[in-house]
Amino acid sequence: MLPPGMSQESSRVLQLLEALPHRPEVTVAQVLQSLDRVVKGAAYWQPPSDTARLLAEPVPRDLLLPVAVAVVRSGPGWWRDPGAVTQYYVQWIASTTVPGTGPPILTGSAAGLRRWRESIAAEEGHTPLVANWTGRWWSIPALSDVPATTPAIPGNGPAGLVMVENPLEWTTARTYPLQAAKGARIYEIRDPRSWQDLVTAYPLEVTRSRGQLGG
Repeated sequence: MLPPGMSQESSRVLQLLEALPHRPEVTVAQVLQSLDRVVKGAAYWQPPSDTARLLAEPVPRDLLLPVAVAVVRSGPGWWRDPGAVTQYYVQWIASTTVPGTGPPILTGSAAGLRRWRESIAAEEGHTPLVANWTGRWWSIPALSDVPATTPAIPGNGPAGLVMVENPLEWTTARTYPLQAAKGARIYEIRDPRSWQDLVTAYPLEVTRSRGQLGG
């Protein structure tokens, strides 16, 4: 059963899915292109689009299964391998029309994370049960002065140069190769169970402040 009143775009997506070969071929370049489009088009503060709702239905989901298998089979090593020893921080350079971002702050991460957690708890405590605003939507400690890094993609440079969420019209960037401190613990998220174990170990109540996200 498909959602009633599908948009023209959703109908076109369904037609494309139905026309897929039984064993589609997917290249690494196509995987990168799709990831870039998903990251740039992310809108966590809005309800799911018609197409997103369509793709969650059983029939389209089954049609997508061969694509998922092909993506895994394409085997981008940088995606499947454990976190690279060297990661890259991207600093976007300001222009006459858009602001830039700062260089990486390499000290005080523990204090930054503590302030971030305290601000989330305070926001949660001051948000009414029924709020008509979305609040912050990031699931990572964004805007906490803790540097966020990405690995390098062979032939493409740091992933953070390409896959940019809510990008401004930046044209110039500076990248910094960074390595974790010796003995640092690295947690790899590889599947839904990884997320479940992470939030179980470090619970953070955000029902009031983020319950409206995704409508």
